[in-house]
Amino acid sequence: MPRKSDAVKTGVTVKHATQRPIARSTTAISFVTDDDLIEEAREKEGDEREPTGDSGIEDMGVLSILRDYQKRKSREEAARSAALRLQKNALFAETRRKGNNLVKFGSKHIEDARSTIAVMKTKEQTYETQLNDLTPLLEASDKSLQALLSFYASAIDDLFQRRVHKIDQASAMREHPLVRLAVA
Repeated sequence: MPRKSDAVKTGVTVKHATQRPIARSTTAISFVTDDDLIEEAREKEGDEREPTGDSGIEDMGVLSILRDYQKRKSREEAARSAALRLQKNALFAETRRKGNNLVKFGSKHIEDARSTIAVMKTKEQTYETQLNDLTPLLEASDKSLQALLSFYASAIDDLFQRRVHKIDQASAMREHPLVRLAVA
């Protein structure tokens, strides 16, 4: 009795111990038609004429349908390609136009900046001229401040002396707590 593992190895499925696999013999069957013979004869002769008969007409119909389909697909692809090419050309043209405008604007801006710098350089003053212009103003301001201080000098001196006296009293109270109680 063969074991299952033996059956798996041989590729034969065993259901019962007494059954044996049936060997089948198959014969290759080939149907040759008249059209096949005609085609072979034409291939041998090198004749490339269209096939005749009902199967030839059907083949021609299928071939013409396939050709029409391929032509339609190629026209669609060509149209799609042309549309993309037009979009690409339009995009490039727009980009070139914007680039040219940007170059013109940039050039104009640079020329304006150069002319503005030239005008500012003509109006430019050195620090010595500005100092010479400001020196009389500083001297006049200093004179008026001295005049003001001389007019109120006694008030400022008196204020200063009173402040010094108050600060000294506060410092003394901090140093001597008994003086603080006596003053209060």
